Amino acid sequence: MKLRELRPHQQKMLEYAKTKDKVAFFVEMRLGKSAVAIRWAKEKPGIHLIVAPLTVLPSWEEELALEGHHAVLYVKDVIKKEGKLQRPFFRTENTWFLVNYEAIRSKPEILSLGWTTIICDESTKIRNPQAQITKLLIKESTDCRKAILSGLPNPESALDYFSQMQFLHGKFMGFESYWSFREKLFWAPQYAPYDFSPRLGVLNRIKEYIHKNAFVMTRKEAGVGPKKIYEKR
Repeated sequence: MKLRELRPHQQKMLEYAKTKDKVAFFVEMRLGKSAVAIRWAKEKPGIHLIVAPLTVLPSWEEELALEGHHAVLYVKDVIKKEGKLQRPFFRTENTWFLVNYEAIRSKPEILSLGWTTIICDESTKIRNPQAQITKLLIKESTDCRKAILSGLPNPESALDYFSQMQFLHGKFMGFESYWSFREKLFWAPQYAPYDFSPRLGVLNRIKEYIHKNAFVMTRKEAGVGPKKIYEKR
């Protein structure tokens, strides 16, 4: 099967990721980061797990089919059929499994099945360091290749980056603890003790770190977007 030809910005993404075992794609929507993540993952043949919100999983199944992978398995269906959790077997050179975040939270042992690659789509799902799903993915998925995908990785503040990057690298900007990171680099006024803001110069340091350790791209930078139409009245 002849694969789709990647667009120039997708080729840049893949070239960036090829030599890495831990990859962050912070790329705006509709720029084809899913296809790039699939091609990156299959550089190392094995069993690949894609974790995404339930509503997004069918889109991943479509993307995999377009990349020539039709034998895609949902983890929940395998569990139902087999009756118990066991390490998935190789059906082809690459075998792909799909699961939603809630399923992992209810059956954490899914993460201990020896995955070659784990891809977390909409990775802001693990931005909360106190959430059970965040703790599970950080603690139980250490020995594999990893990728995180998000169009907007910091919807609330720069603190959102920490757990996502910790999932990849075990730490962020030299900090292994979210609480130490927040205490050292952020502050909150007494009248709003939970309204944390970065200290002077910290936001620039975070931006520099992210650009060095993630592939960041907007639709404008990719040259993709609606053209302006002018109408004479």
